[in-house]
Amino acid sequence: MSKAKQIRDYVALHPGSSNNQIADGTGLTSAYVATCTGYMYKNGTLSRAATGQTLSGVVVYSYSMGQEKKPKPQKQKNVVLSEPKVETLDSLVDSFVNAFADRIAQGIAAKLKDVLPAKVQELLPQPPKVSSEMQVLTAPVGLAIRRRHVAIVGLTPQQQALVNDEFGDSFELTFWSSDGAGDGEQRLKSLAVACNKIYVNAGMVSHKHVNTLTAMGACYQKFGGGLTQLRAMLHQYYKDES
Repeated sequence: MSKAKQIRDYVALHPGSSNNQIADGTGLTSAYVATCTGYMYKNGTLSRAATGQTLSGVVVYSYSMGQEKKPKPQKQKNVVLSEPKVETLDSLVDSFVNAFADRIAQGIAAKLKDVLPAKVQELLPQPPKVSSEMQVLTAPVGLAIRRRHVAIVGLTPQQQALVNDEFGDSFELTFWSSDGAGDGEQRLKSLAVACNKIYVNAGMVSHKHVNTLTAMGACYQKFGGGLTQLRAMLHQYYKDES
């Protein structure tokens, strides 16, 4: 319990108590009680009445609970009622048309914001998409066309298409893969005999098939990784045979 509440509770039970009596009853110092009661008197919590004087002429007060202050009634302001504004039919129509036009304009603006960028993007010419492998694979420039029969073993269908597009005019290309439909050991042996050069993707062809090429006396060369090394080999072979 706070000290101020102790003082209020004591005065509520013992109205007309002096500072010394409040101090004795609460166990607080007389100086502290005098300070608190003076403050409570000023804010209206306590009321006081003079009950005498000390020998030195200081007035002695007794304290009781203060009267609750009632709020002052507020003066009512005179409200002047203005005459209602009567709108004509033309003004009502104008207001409706303007509001309707604003709604339409806002709707069109919102739709344009979502649709217009996409439509503009569709109308603008788009640069062709070029894969990194297509950028690397470029047919030799300025080399005489001399079609040699070249077989490439172990490429994916997509890689086969890229190589054929870039070097199909320079070589008679044949592709073979172990999982191709209709491809088998016998066809690989036929390529070993018929082709001038065979390039083998080392990571995609088994030792069994490499041994078949060796046994058939094929002129083959291994490459690894992507198509960059194969491209360099085809370049070199093209130059050597030109």
